[in-house]
Amino acid sequence: MGIGIGEILLFGVLILVIAGVVQLFRSRGAGPNLATQLASLEELRKAGSLSEEEFSKAKEKAIAGVGAGQPPSKPSAARRLFGLAALLGLAWFLSRLFLGGDVTQRLVATAVHAPIDLVSAVENVPASSWRALPFTLPYSGRLSVNVEVKRGNKMGIRVLPSDQIEAYKAEKEFRRLPAFDATDAQFLRTSENLPEGTYYLVLRDDTLGILSASSSDVAVGVRLEP
Repeated sequence: MGIGIGEILLFGVLILVIAGVVQLFRSRGAGPNLATQLASLEELRKAGSLSEEEFSKAKEKAIAGVGAGQPPSKPSAARRLFGLAALLGLAWFLSRLFLGGDVTQRLVATAVHAPIDLVSAVENVPASSWRALPFTLPYSGRLSVNVEVKRGNKMGIRVLPSDQIEAYKAEKEFRRLPAFDATDAQFLRTSENLPEGTYYLVLRDDTLGILSASSSDVAVGVRLEP
């Protein structure tokens, strides 16, 4: 199963929301504003803790500091790394909560070009029929296909680009991928580099189911690696 655009957008929105919340709390904790500083100085002056001269100098300094836009102190590298780790951890948790664990793992794997298991299933294919399993390569890489008939009849096994499936359905000429094309096979284990895009793994049983099994169980594994 591929990753939808909506899932990627939702993941991005989660990151932006978390970053906005973090920035909001950081801005709130940046220190007292000018009005608060002036009020504190006024209280000290009334209490006699500051002379008129000291009050005037402190007031001018506070106003000058705000006008100059005093830059906040830069956080240490360790603090920045901790904040980034916390942000990513929260994003991971929320994405698993809203998108599910499988989708989250695919998003991360896509972002870092890590290996991804695209298909892992056992399919039942009736005699005299065929089945097409769609999958999407989120990045160009080495596609490994491992298909084995566990019970039943030998069959045709092939991978087709998405733009060839309609021609295949209509039994017209279609573009084959020689590395992923087998006829009357018990198994197919092969790998080759393919560009990103959508493909179909086709399982076809051309037997009639009279002198052969009425259906076949086929184990399918499709994996993408950089």
